[in-house]
Amino acid sequence: MASQTNQTSSTEQAMHLLDTWMHQINTHDVDAICKLYNAQGILHPTLSARLLTTPEGIRGYFAQFLSLKNLKGNLIGDAEICHSGTDQELLLAAGFYSFQYEEKGDLTSLMARFTFAWNSEGTILHHHSSATPQP
Repeated sequence: MASQTNQTSSTEQAMHLLDTWMHQINTHDVDAICKLYNAQGILHPTLSARLLTTPEGIRGYFAQFLSLKNLKGNLIGDAEICHSGTDQELLLAAGFYSFQYEEKGDLTSLMARFTFAWNSEGTILHHHSSATPQP
């Protein structure tokens, strides 16, 4: 029973962390979104080919991304959640989200898949996001 309780609290914690991340995206607050990332965090962003491994690199990406006109993000469905490590020190989530923004006067919609890894303090150690391939 304890295992099921731990799984439920892990799922709730991960969903809270995802909701917090998406809320900060939708408020366009660069400082707030960057505070969610660990100082040693890694970001493989949706709209960049670069792997970002420094707080400055992550800040630069989000400064550009959050400046997209009328940017709005949405989580899609439920994420898959699990723990990793001997003491369950990593919380992992994988799923889908979408972003909408204006580009040259047209509404652009981008479907993307993500993976997040948080440490026991709830900061993002690793975040990978990529556009979902079209069928």
